[in-house]
Parts: sequence; C-alpha cells; structure tokens
Amino acid sequence: MLNDPKTPHSHKPQIIILISIIFLTYSPSLFNGFVNWDDDVHVTENQFIQTLDLDHAIDIFTSTVNSTYIPLTSLTFAIEHHFFGHNPFVYHFNNLLLHIIVTVMVFIFAFYCGLSSRASLIGAIIFGLHPMHVESVAWITERKDVLYATFYMLSILTYCRYLQIINSTRHHSKATRVFLLVILLAILSVLAKPMALSLPLILLLIDWYFKRKFCARLVLEKIYIIALYVPIVWVTYFLNARPIGEDPLRSILIWLWCLVFYLRKFFVLDYFVLFYRLPSPVALNNFSYLSAALMFAILIGALLYFCKKRLFIFSFLFYFLSIFFVLRFDASADGNIVADRFMYLSSVGLCLFLGYAGNQLLSICENSKTLRAFSRALCLIMFSVLIISTVNQIGVWNSGVTLWNHQLSVEPRVVPALSYMKLAQAYTTEGDFDVNDQQKIEKVEGLYKKALAIKPDYANVYYELGKLYFQKREYGRAEGHLNKAIDLERDHFEAYFSIGKLY
Repeated sequence: MLNDPKTPHSHKPQIIILISIIFLTYSPSLFNGFVNWDDDVHVTENQFIQTLDLDHAIDIFTSTVNSTYIPLTSLTFAIEHHFFGHNPFVYHFNNLLLHIIVTVMVFIFAFYCGLSSRASLIGAIIFGLHPMHVESVAWITERKDVLYATFYMLSILTYCRYLQIINSTRHHSKATRVFLLVILLAILSVLAKPMALSLPLILLLIDWYFKRKFCARLVLEKIYIIALYVPIVWVTYFLNARPIGEDPLRSILIWLWCLVFYLRKFFVLDYFVLFYRLPSPVALNNFSYLSAALMFAILIGALLYFCKKRLFIFSFLFYFLSIFFVLRFDASADGNIVADRFMYLSSVGLCLFLGYAGNQLLSICENSKTLRAFSRALCLIMFSVLIISTVNQIGVWNSGVTLWNHQLSVEPRVVPALSYMKLAQAYTTEGDFDVNDQQKIEKVEGLYKKALAIKPDYANVYYELGKLYFQKREYGRAEGHLNKAIDLERDHFEAYFSIGKLY
C-alpha cells in the first residue's frame, strides 16, 4: 500500500533542511564558468539558441546536438540566452535549482515507498550530496540530466498518485486524466534526454513493488508510453548505435565491469573524473574483470537470499533498469566507456535503501546512550565526507583549466592527447590570456607538443596551433598548421574557415 506523503504530518521542516543543505553545499558552483568540453557546442557557439523565435524553435526541435536529440534542454538554453546572454551564473543557478527540485521529489518518493520521515530524509540527503552527481549539476552542458530527472520524477510521483486513485475510487475519468499527465511528463522527460527511455520499465517496477494486480490495463499503460518514446529515442539511437563486439566473452566482461563500476564508484568515494580508464587487457585473468564477475555473482546471490526483502530488490532493480541502456559492450567508439552523469537518476533506488538502512541503525541504537551517540556521530561523519568531497569536486568544474588539470593528474593515461590539447585551449580562452606573454605562449605550445607526441596525426591540435599563431599575427606559421589540419582531416571545416579569415 502506498504511503500518502501528506500524512501523518507535514514534512515542511525536513524539506527546508534538505533544501538548505543542498543549496549551501552546491553554492560554489554558482561562481563557476563555462568549460571547454561541450559547453561551446551546447551553449556559447550553438547558433540555434542565439535567437528565441519560432524559426529557431523549429530548428531546435528538428536538430540534434552532438548526435543527441535533446530539444527541450536546448530550448531552456535559448530562453536563458535570450534574457541573460552568456552569463554562466544563470545557467549554473538553474542547474542547481533543478537538482534541488529532484532531491525534494526523491524525499517524497521515498515516503510513498513506505520509508519513515527520517529514512526518507537520509536517503534524499545522500542523493543530493553525493559527489558522483556533481558532473550532472556543476557542468552546464549536463542540464539535460537535471532536466530529464525533474520530469522523470514528476512522472513517477504522478504515477504513484494514479495508483492511489485506481486503488481507492471508481472515478475512472479522474484516473484517466492523471495518467494522461503521467504520459505528458514522460514525453517531456525524454525530450530533455533519451536516457528517460527507462521510465516505462521503472513504472512496471513500481507496479510490482506496490503489489498491483497484473492485468491488461497495466501492460497497455506502458505500451502507450513506449509507442510515444520510440520515434523520439530512435533519432539518438540511430546516430549512436554500436555493434556488440566480435568476441562474446570480451563483450560480456566489459558489460559486467561497467555494471559493477557504477556500484563501486557510488559506495567508494575515491575520485571522479570526466574520462575513466577501461582496464586492459579485457580478459578473465585480469583482476579487474575477475573481481567484477565475482561481485556480480555475489550480487545475484544476495538478491536470491533477500528475495523477500522487497525494498532491497526494488533498490537494485531501479538502478539496473535505469542504467541498463548505457551499459557498454564495446570500447572502440570513444573514451566515455563509463561516466558519472549516467548514475544521476539511476542512484535513486540505492539512496532509498541507504536511507532505510541508516534509519534502522539509528533505531536499533536508540535504547543505548553510548550507541545512540556513536550512530549519530557516524551519520555526521558520513554527511561531512559527502559535503567535503562534493565541494572539492565542484572546484574541479570551475573552469576548463581546473577540469583538464584534474583529468591529467588523476587519470593521465586516458585520452591524454585530448586532455593536453583541451588544457592548452583552456589557457588560451582565459580572460587574462595575452599572446604577448611569452611564458604563457611557451606553456601552451608545450602542451600542444605533448599532445602531438602522443598522437602525431591529431588534426585538431594543428588547428588549435594555427589559431594561436593567427592571434600572434604569425600568419605563415598559422597557414602551415591549418593546412596540416586539412591534410589530416579533409572535412575540417573550422580549419577552412580560419584559413579564409587568415587570407
């Protein structure tokens, strides 16, 4: 039976506490700037968002960004740009506002799921403060995460209300109206990010958790949503589809490693970067894959052992079903084999279970003064660690310089040529960069040379060097590097355009 979040008492104090903690922790992100990783493509150089009119709105809804169909996200950028231009504070503030809204909805959903007020608050605080979510909040480009999650959670909460109506009344017309709202919110979610594709599966999971009687209506409800989702999601899938690797064992090992990776990063707060290294070689005799396979076997055993613990099963399946579509079988396409942002909404179930477990621990310790003090101190330490780790991670996203320096210091073997090039580019786009500052020029040139030493045929590095020399008015050197970029990549339109400007 679903709890009613309006009873037995008001949750206003807990929500105020929750909002205050999240806002204060994330407030440093409001002073971050744009970073030179997709913020240009999505915002600063995205021509579709530069003007807020019908023609550009049509362009937004008939185009993709980075081969991803996210028109609702782009529309929010267009609205912000129309009123505030390229003021990063506004974009960061709205990301934080959406994250706070999602966190409050996690709290309400936890109460729907039968958790006590204290357990719900613990789970929501873990969700709101987890450093793995910083990428989704402090990176302007990842507006799509917090935006799709907002409509996703709204759809879930509306669906919970729908279940209450069909369980307690015969007002079929009211139930129909509420379910139509579920569908509308689901569509808005998938228009913000295709990862919302998992929503019909999560709604089925909610049916199971609340012991809804299986019937044709239950199935048809999900079919309606899937039928509306398919044409929207197909655009992104078609542009990004990857074949399963030729070696089935290798593909399975990569998939298992990805599945376990997210769980490990959620529970072990060691470090968080933009790109992670896939262990090599991909073989069962590699400890990374052997341990992933063992962890998976232990997890299956735990699910079988605790099969009657409905919340435990629900928590894991919420994670698995919501992240399933981004678990990779191959590593050939790009460096993003895994990414922190994919865990944003997928961690909701895990947070609910931790909230329940934390509340149980506190309840057990209530009868002993010593244990009560110990358990409360433990909670305080845990939340302090989350806050410190999150604040530090927000600092990583302060600028392109801090982002790429962090990547190179923590994971120097992952996409090193790209990282050196992006770090050099970040230095050249800083407000105080001066082409007459020989020390800075040498530093930037040194970073570009490091990138070329790793990847000699890197066309973008030659293009960036060409732009640098163009700024320095060394036109001969600029032309040579731009032509080299075109020789390596015949359709490098930026290089052609720069040569046009040079001439």
